Amino acid sequence: MKHDAYLLNLRKLLVENYQTQAKTKKISPKMAYHIQGYMEAGLVSGMASKDSLEEVINQAHVQVFGIPFEERKTLEPSQTDLLDIPTWIRNRKERV
Repeated sequence: MKHDAYLLNLRKLLVENYQTQAKTKKISPKMAYHIQGYMEAGLVSGMASKDSLEEVINQAHVQVFGIPFEERKTLEPSQTDLLDIPTWIRNRKERV
């Protein structure tokens, strides 16, 4: 099942990215663009759905930060620096 391998690799990328963010308190634009492109390719190729991508994002987020990605909305603005919504999700929600 290629889509399982795709989602496992995505989770690995997200966990590495979130761990780096937690350690450095900075977002790497290069890594963010890489992950966004990887997710968009998964959508276009049919390897993943928007729901499966959001599930993997939440799993990786919980693994590193201890809270689901969506719970960041309840945090104070100063606490959300590392929890920004990926551009591809934010842009799609604005269009809907």
